[in-house]
Amino acid sequence: MMMIMMVMVVVVVVAMVVAVVLMLLLLMIMMIIVMMMMRMIIRMMIMIMMLLLMMIMMMMIMTMLMMIIMMLMLLLLLMMIMIVMIVMIRRRKSRSKRRSRRGKEDEEVTNEKVDDVDDDEEDDDDNGDKEETKEKKRKKEKEQSWRR
Repeated sequence: MMMIMMVMVVVVVVAMVVAVVLMLLLLMIMMIIVMMMMRMIIRMMIMIMMLLLMMIMMMMIMTMLMMIIMMLMLLLLLMMIMIVMIVMIRRRKSRSKRRSRRGKEDEEVTNEKVDDVDDDEEDDDDNGDKEETKEKKRKKEKEQSWRR
């Protein structure tokens, strides 16, 4: 994701530089034409055209900047969503590990206190394993649906 962000930033910067250079070239050409023309009326007309062109170019650059900002915002949102998803998945994994640890600790405690309750605790542990296998199956199904 970081590589994609870097590439996007580079492309945006290059595009901006190219746009500015083209603007300057257009201005230079227009100025040369104005200097060539000697009549005042035509010169005035061309100056007005130049101003209009400048306005249009500024608008274009502003819209480009807005688009770039929007794209960056979307990328940031995507990054945030990805991070949240990763955190959620990690939390789920850690929770399932904690549950299995708690089950083992409970077993040890009950074994120390009473030996007769041992059979019931083993059944609970089996249920925990079943839950874990169900979670694994769900994950596999999700992955298959993503691949489709």
